[in-house]
Order: sequence, then C-alpha cells, then structure tokens
Amino acid sequence: MVLHESKFQVLSYSLSRSALLKELPFSAEVCAYSTSSGDLIYPVSNVHDLGVQLSSSPDRPNSIHIAQITKRASLLSGWVFSVFRDRSPGVMLTLYKALIRLILGHCCLVWYPSTPGEIQAIEYVRRCFTRRVSGMVGVDS
Repeated sequence: MVLHESKFQVLSYSLSRSALLKELPFSAEVCAYSTSSGDLIYPVSNVHDLGVQLSSSPDRPNSIHIAQITKRASLLSGWVFSVFRDRSPGVMLTLYKALIRLILGHCCLVWYPSTPGEIQAIEYVRRCFTRRVSGMVGVDS
C-alpha cells in the first residue's frame, strides 16, 4: 500500500509554546516531520479533514468549526421556515432532526464544544428553531 505523503498535514498542540522557540532559525526543522521518502511536512495552523475544521490553538481548537456549523445550521433553519408552511411540532421536529441536528452533530466526538460560549452557540440554533414552531413556545428556555 502506498500512501500519498504529499497530502499529509501536521497539526501540533502545545500548552506552553515559547516565543523564543518560534524566533530561532532552526525551529522549522524541529517541528517538521520527515516522511519515509525524505520529504518534510511542516506544521499548519488549521486542518480541514472529514468535514471538521481544527485549529492548533490550545485554548480554542474547535472555535472555527463551531462557528461554521452554527452558521450553516442557522441558514438551513431559515430555509426550512421559508419553504415549509406547516409549523406543527411533528413536521418541524422531523425536519430539525433530519437536517439541522445532523449538521450540528457531525463528528461531534472529534470537535466537542469545550467552552460555555461554544455550547451556547450550538444551543442558540436549537432555541431559535423551537421558538418558531407552533406549540413549542416554552420549550426553548
């Protein structure tokens, strides 16, 4: 089996990365990964793989991805309400589970929300959706 080493990316997490280490002329060689063919793979700050966007920021590695999925889910929620006239809970919850929750839950084991702000951003999409469904006014609190 031959791997496409040109498609590899290195994403490294470090809790205490010294500013001095970044300024040293050999820091790229220290952080690079050498493949079996001798090619060097240098670290990147963002990686997009299997629909998940991850960043090398140790305090908020999932913030880019969470912002993207909440935006996509909000846009799709607006589309659902513009296309379907029936606001009954049965129809709307089926659409929510089939379309919007699918976006919000895709690969959630990889990008789990780790801060209260990220959790609130995801919950905000759900609250906005349930607020517009008839008979579910008190559910969004």
